[in-house]
Amino acid sequence: MNFKYITGIPVVVSILVAIYSGINYASKLTNIIDDNEQQIMLLKKDVSDNSKNYTEAREELFREISQLNLWIGRIEATAKGIEKIMYSTASESELEALNDSYYKLNDTIRQLQYDLKDLKDGGY
Repeated sequence: MNFKYITGIPVVVSILVAIYSGINYASKLTNIIDDNEQQIMLLKKDVSDNSKNYTEAREELFREISQLNLWIGRIEATAKGIEKIMYSTASESELEALNDSYYKLNDTIRQLQYDLKDLKDGGY
């Protein structure tokens, strides 16, 4: 038997293991790169979808704010109308109170005139 070839077996096995490990490592790196490319594509799609969603949300917010502004304007106009009616009603109430006060005062003065007349004429 030739022993000089037996000593080369560990060297050949080491080379084969190193080649297998290198190929296996390269294969795993390729799989990782492929997975990362897919994730990047999904993220780009998500960013694109979020951009569309953001635009739609911004437009919806603008519509809501416009409606809110219109609603506030209507409330303000209604409040001014109510204020005017209340002022008018208060003025009418005050006028009626003044009229009542005038007639009561007029009646009191008239009664005082009758009482003075009676005093002059010797009444009481």
